[in-house]
This record gives sequence, C-alpha cells and structure tokens, in this order.
Amino acid sequence: MQSFTRKSVLNFIWAIGNKTWIGLLALIPYVNIVVIIILGIKGRQWAWQKKRWDSVKHFQEVQKKWSFWGFIITGGFLLIGGLILIISVIGLGDSPEVEMVKGGTLQFCPNTTVNQMVNSFIASPSWESDITQNNQKFVNITGNITLQGKPVEALVQFFVDDKNETFVFNAFEINNIPQNNIMTTALLTKMCASANK
Repeated sequence: MQSFTRKSVLNFIWAIGNKTWIGLLALIPYVNIVVIIILGIKGRQWAWQKKRWDSVKHFQEVQKKWSFWGFIITGGFLLIGGLILIISVIGLGDSPEVEMVKGGTLQFCPNTTVNQMVNSFIASPSWESDITQNNQKFVNITGNITLQGKPVEALVQFFVDDKNETFVFNAFEINNIPQNNIMTTALLTKMCASANK
C-alpha cells in the first residue's frame, strides 16, 4: 500500500477526502514540507486504514486518480511559475520611451545611437522609464563606470517628448551626486568616442 504519490498541491484536499487528518498540517508554512514527505511515504497506508473501501482495486483506482490529478495540477503550477519567471527575467520589452532613446542619436554624435554609446561605456546598464509629478516623461540609464581608476555608479537621464518623438539630455549623476556641465560634456564626449573606436 505504500507508494509515493504526486499530490503535494492537493495534500489538504486529499487528507479530507481520505479522512487522514494529519494532511491538514500541509496548510501550515514550513510544516507543509515535512507533511508532503510523510504523506508521500505513509499517506496511502493511512488512507487505507482510515476510510472504508469497497475493495483493494477500488482503493487503488481512487489513489491513482489522486496521483494523476496531483501530478497534472502540480505540473500546471510549475509551468505557470516557470513562465512567470521567464517573463520577469526576459521582460516584456522596453517601454516606447526607452526604445526611442536607445535608437536615437545626439547632435554631437550623429552616427552612433545612444544605445551604442551606453553599451560601450557603461557596464551592465539598466534602462527604465517613468514620469515625474509634473507629467514629464524621462528615461534613466544606470550602471557602473570607472572614474579616476575607481568604480562608480552612474546615472544618465533624458527627458522624453513622445508626442514630438524627441528627447533631450537632462542630468548626469555619479554616486547620486549631480554633475556640472563640464563633467557632463566630458562624459558624453567620452561615450561617443568609446562607441566609435
């Protein structure tokens, strides 16, 4: 009668249906892990003892159905969880604002996209778009750069006008400290040169 069944998602329902009340412990976080193992090892034996069955064949048929549906439902949850994980890792793509900035160019570097400039100069860049309280859309690019031989966190920000399909440079920060125009011009010039090597 002992057989490890695939009913982990259905443990508490199985416990009620088979009058094996210890299975209700599967509703308690962390305890449920132990209960799944115990029910996998002893569950069918307890179900046989706790409930009246027409025959051994009837018992085995019912338990096979529990195993089958437990497998299907557990597999379904794993599949859905896997899809959610893949979508969250890959993402659903960039926002239109990010795409506009990535594919756009700056006046002083007309033959190189902003994306090429960023990828050539900023390590592990992260792109995100948002909107200010004044309804100004913007794109932030964050990542690591080297400044005077030391790694620092950089943020480059562009304001986006999606109605006119334009964007303009707005800010440059190093370790959350806004930089002046001289530093900003030097950064953008280095980014352009780095992308055109």
